[in-house]
Amino acid sequence: MKDNLFEEKWGVLKKRSRLFRYIPFVKFVLVAGSMATGRVHEKSDFDVVVGVRRGRIFTSWFLSALFFEIFGWREKPGRNTTNKFGMSHFVAPGGYKLTGPYNAY
Repeated sequence: MKDNLFEEKWGVLKKRSRLFRYIPFVKFVLVAGSMATGRVHEKSDFDVVVGVRRGRIFTSWFLSALFFEIFGWREKPGRNTTNKFGMSHFVAPGGYKLTGPYNAY
């Protein structure tokens, strides 16, 4: 059953993440959190790491938050976060390489 839930959520994630294609300056989007580790549950949200062009973090964050809010896919405190995107991990080229210490996440 857990595999079916993961596959279902993965389908929703892939479909909704296409919206990032229309956000200026976004270079890539990586899955993080429970989807990356495979530990999903019914109320899991979608944590993503968004790579953007140098000097464009705020612009990309703002437009992502706006577009995903319009569709009702943005995670916000006090609301149901099931299948919603968290907009807290935006990185520019200087932050692409992670420094230690490293862990399983």
